[in-house]
Amino acid sequence: MRVWTSPGTMPAPALGFVTFHPDPGFYDRVALACSNGFQVFVFDNAPAATDHSFMNQQERRNLHYMTAGNNLGLGVGLSALCASAYARGCEYLLFFDQDTRFTMETLDYAKTFLQRQVAQVKESHAAVVLQAPSGNADDHRPIDTLLAISSGMLFLLHNVARIGWHNPKYFVDGVDYEFCLRARSRNFRIAICSGAPGFDHVTDQADTTRTVFGRQMRLRKYRFSRVADSLWAYVRLTITSLGRGDLRGTYAVVRSMGIFIVGQCLAWILLRGSN
Repeated sequence: MRVWTSPGTMPAPALGFVTFHPDPGFYDRVALACSNGFQVFVFDNAPAATDHSFMNQQERRNLHYMTAGNNLGLGVGLSALCASAYARGCEYLLFFDQDTRFTMETLDYAKTFLQRQVAQVKESHAAVVLQAPSGNADDHRPIDTLLAISSGMLFLLHNVARIGWHNPKYFVDGVDYEFCLRARSRNFRIAICSGAPGFDHVTDQADTTRTVFGRQMRLRKYRFSRVADSLWAYVRLTITSLGRGDLRGTYAVVRSMGIFIVGQCLAWILLRGSN
């Protein structure tokens, strides 16, 4: 099976989502993608009657709804999405967090990216992360990075299969970084490409903007249990990277952990009234 095929064109990516009580805007985005012919894969970590009703009423061949009936986490969800899309013949999967906004312009950009850039990355990269326009000369140009978040990640599924999908032992925190580091250990790279119109990973986030030493910073105060989970994930990633002898990867993880700790300290000081 091929997705969105036309003579002389590259197949469009499938779309993937791991959900946990999504807001109504998520369903609108699923309907948009389905109505425009995209294969859509949804792994529901918190199934409810409304979710079942909406998904079943779509009656579209290109909507694939999966659930295990309870919350198995992001690692299992991402692994299931990628493996299921690959088993159905999809070559690429574009993953979005449930609260990341996108438009048809975003999806068209992803298709155009594949048409123009796939020859450059198909053998060397496991994924390319699409991001909003940065407004500088780096837009529309894949730039390699060590670590990247999952939302907007365009997976090259034939290479992800060789890596072994995502690690189900990571529930939420560290899933994306573990994937990037494991791809690196298998000699695959991760790139970031800014310039995707309509891509918005900010508006629906629970972050609050504060000015710190003259700089605008987006902060979010996590509960102590979430902070502990994040720090444990960082420790696991650090140990794994050191065990592989990956000093650059280890430095990137430790640096990210330091930024996270500073960010949480600032959030707990400046956002005292937040939950």
